[in-house]
Amino acid sequence: MRILYLVHQYLPRHRAGTEVYTHSLAKALAARHEVLVYCHEPAMDGGAAPAADDVLEGVPVRRVAAHNAGRAPATPWGRFRDAYRNPRIAAELAATLERFRPDILHIQHLKDLTVDAPAMARAAGIPVVYTLHD
Repeated sequence: MRILYLVHQYLPRHRAGTEVYTHSLAKALAARHEVLVYCHEPAMDGGAAPAADDVLEGVPVRRVAAHNAGRAPATPWGRFRDAYRNPRIAAELAATLERFRPDILHIQHLKDLTVDAPAMARAAGIPVVYTLHD
């Protein structure tokens, strides 16, 4: 089975409950399945690279930049909206869904990604599991 995990940020730079949980789950399932963790990496925002791939303890990771710096309107609503509906992330995620072709999408956290992820997966015929954390 091919499992795609979506999480707002990931180890080793970001170490909190959601990140540790996601890594533990992905690492365990990687022993018998093909997994990919897809996350926003704040350190990449504002840089030239829109995405980077690496492997952490046997778990493949796709890290993406949100490039939200300076884009959000100067209102609390604008900043909140951009943290959950990012068109650049949606386009990059669509390409990842097409390339990786997961059998299931397991969402952990959508901050700085896109709330469109479940609808995108559904449109591609990919079942979605959502674990609520924060």
